[in-house]
Amino acid sequence: MAAFIRPVYRTLSYDAAGADGASRDAQEAAGLAGIDLEIASLLTMSFSVGYFHTDFDDPASQPISGLALNGTANWYPTERLTIIGSVSRATEATQQAGVSARINTTLQVKADYELYQDILVGARASYNRDEFDGISRIDDTYGGGFNLRWLVNRNVSAFADIGVYDRSSTAPAGGFDQHIISVGIRFQI
Repeated sequence: MAAFIRPVYRTLSYDAAGADGASRDAQEAAGLAGIDLEIASLLTMSFSVGYFHTDFDDPASQPISGLALNGTANWYPTERLTIIGSVSRATEATQQAGVSARINTTLQVKADYELYQDILVGARASYNRDEFDGISRIDDTYGGGFNLRWLVNRNVSAFADIGVYDRSSTAPAGGFDQHIISVGIRFQI
């Protein structure tokens, strides 16, 4: 086990103004404290919690502060099965008129199984909550999917992916259902 402290400072600079003409440029500072943990090569975890504060260049945009989270856990119940869970909470810029940013909270769990040495199958489920600063809009998105990967060799893999997403929103016409099917070949060095 190892404990750590992670200070973060980011400058965000966008080429274009938001939909309402306001600048989304900002400075963000955060401080997180956490632990890295490994239990007999069966479970590895990295989790940190802290506080973030974002100031925007546009004087009409109010600063945003709040709880920051970042964590990942990898569980290896068998030699062929890996289960990964993750959580994060941070600010993100938005193009929503009258809003400088949103606070994004994401939870995800996924499983990967090595069917054969060169064929991997996977499943995933996720939850994403966006809270828009300065207005009462909240978006909740639930998602899930399945994937198949064939590792042709060290540099080439073929894949197929099916994903389903459902977003509900407090904004009028802000919700949607989305179905995505992807197939392709990936080259890597």
